[in-house]
Amino acid sequence: MVKTGGEGTDDLERLAAGSDERKASWKQTLEETQALADQRRSNGREAVVVPAGDAGLQIVDDGDGLELVFVIPGNKAEDVTRLVESNPLEAYDVYRRTVGEQVFLAVEYFDPDAASLFIAGAYKLQDAGNAVTAANDGATFQTMLRKLDGTPVATFNHADRTKFLPTDRLPVDE
Repeated sequence: MVKTGGEGTDDLERLAAGSDERKASWKQTLEETQALADQRRSNGREAVVVPAGDAGLQIVDDGDGLELVFVIPGNKAEDVTRLVESNPLEAYDVYRRTVGEQVFLAVEYFDPDAASLFIAGAYKLQDAGNAVTAANDGATFQTMLRKLDGTPVATFNHADRTKFLPTDRLPVDE
């Protein structure tokens, strides 16, 4: 039986408002990522933008590692592979904001003289907190780009995970 009005209406309105807020935040993340890429192009660098269809943190190596996985569209994997293989994308920066229980971010992997790879994504704060809590002290941190079928596309190691995580909202002890 479907309820109309009365008890539960506030919950539905809250969920709908949250969904609208997430959609607006995702749209803003994509627009800002594209603007950053356009800025790099205007400075003479190649820039590729990839919106991740899904993202999340997981523990690996029995808790000795934390991994932020971005699931990227298969049609973008070739562009990513080409860029990674032809440029030493050893530097990175992270543009991040938390909206409600969702973390939106754009990660820029780059060679300051040649190219930038931007990955836009979002993950759930609770899932990230669970992974961080389960990880061993001193766990390594990496980001992995993979296709929907699980095929790895690129992996990047990071000495500092705090750029990727809202340290004020998660237990992120280094």
